[in-house]
Amino acid sequence: MLGTPANIGYMSGALKHWFDTIYYVCADEKRGLPYGLWVHGNLDVRGAVDSVTTIAEGLGWQQVAEPVDVLGTPDKAARDRCYELGAVVAATIAPG
Repeated sequence: MLGTPANIGYMSGALKHWFDTIYYVCADEKRGLPYGLWVHGNLDVRGAVDSVTTIAEGLGWQQVAEPVDVLGTPDKAARDRCYELGAVVAATIAPG
């Protein structure tokens, strides 16, 4: 599960640093890894979504659900979409 605020049209510096740290370590070992993504922003999150999915695709990870875009103050509907996203990712990686 990946999550980030949208900062000036891009993922957070913390998530980018994490990708930079794990990229070559995981590039071959984690191909096919399922993931989900949520992004929070005030106006537009498209650039942040695109930047994360580009790196995840480069790692060979498999997106198991559409990214959850949360615009403005998170409300119950946004939280419910994030819970559902988490459930899909969990069901995808659950053994058996």
